[in-house]
Amino acid sequence: MPRISGSDPRTGGGGLRNARCVGVAEAGRMGAGIWVKIGPTPSVDPSELTFLAVDTRSPYTRDYPGSEGGKQAHYMLRWVNTRGETGPWSETATATIGA
Repeated sequence: MPRISGSDPRTGGGGLRNARCVGVAEAGRMGAGIWVKIGPTPSVDPSELTFLAVDTRSPYTRDYPGSEGGKQAHYMLRWVNTRGETGPWSETATATIGA
């Protein structure tokens, strides 16, 4: 299962500026699928998440429009392999989007 480490909400921006998706890479892994929910509370259902990217290196950074500044971004990741199959969800990492 991937996990997010090193996340620091004081970094602003997209919240994942100092985050890492940590996990053991196995044969056939393409990268980590990164998903987000913007709002006051974390997602309780993956259907509430919006897909951002599949990333193979960290850090992953995301720019948000100024209108999102000060809002909470709740990120979840999961491994994706070369066949499009996905692994289990990570824990949620929350950060404040910089103004």
